[in-house]
This record gives sequence, structure tokens and C-alpha cells, in this order.
Amino acid sequence: MLDAVRHALIRALEGADPAEPIARARAIGGQDGLARSGRHDSLLGGVLLLVLDRLDDYREAHFARR
Repeated sequence: MLDAVRHALIRALEGADPAEPIARARAIGGQDGLARSGRHDSLLGGVLLLVLDRLDDYREAHFARR
């Protein structure tokens, strides 16, 4: 999931619509279950979900009207 979120961030920073990598990251997160074995994994998963939420907000503000 981390690589998919990184890819979404890079797309957004390049000015491209990050919709596809956001969807892929969410799908990967759903398959993993995000909560693996420990507290740190859960914390990282939560932070990544927050990043995806902000990227969705960015995408809606910049690309949804096109």
C-alpha cells in the first residue's frame, strides 16, 4: 500500500489526476487489512488512509470539474 500511496502523491505533485493510484491504494489496503501484527503497522496504515483522504480532497478540488 505504501508504494501505491507514494505513486498517488507523485502523480498529484506532477499535476496529474491521482484518481487511479488512489483507487489502487485503497484496494490494496482493503486486501491487506492494514492492521497486521503490531501497533506500528496499524499506525502507519492509519496515516496512509489520512493521506489518501487528503489526496481525494485535492483530486475533487482540481480534477472533478473537468
